[in-house]
Amino acid sequence: STIRTATATDNVGNGPGNLATFTTVRDTTAPSAGTVSISEAATTMSVSGTTIAIATPAANATFTVTWTSITESAGVASISCPAVGGFSAAAGGSGNTRTCTYTATGSGYDADGASTVRTATATDNVGNGPGNLATFTTVRDTTAPTVTNVTSTLARSEEHTSELQSH
Repeated sequence: STIRTATATDNVGNGPGNLATFTTVRDTTAPSAGTVSISEAATTMSVSGTTIAIATPAANATFTVTWTSITESAGVASISCPAVGGFSAAAGGSGNTRTCTYTATGSGYDADGASTVRTATATDNVGNGPGNLATFTTVRDTTAPTVTNVTSTLARSEEHTSELQSH
């Protein structure tokens, strides 16, 4: 940090007089961390913590990843969304809260059962970066649901049985 003093001289040559003293600090740190959350808007997706499981996504199905409390004193200028095959990405948000909204293109989803960690990066208003933000994970959901212990009770009604037999 550097201590600086502002001075002034008036129109008739009085001065220089000290107006104020202030400290400048050079910011050389890229944005980092933040808290990540995910919201999905499709029945073919489910979220658990910072992981989103995606079955074959329908065209235009979306999910949004949000970073809050990004550590940055100069303010976040931009965010770069990590690629997810089969999805287009759009960056949004403002200040130290930023988002990446992903929209399925209808083909080419790339996880193939694997768990893939994704990292967005951000640059601050004075050009530091890119710095890594908190990660999120995508996984291809290829497992069909299973049903166990299913029991059924059928009640037979004479009136209903007679009605069915007459058809």
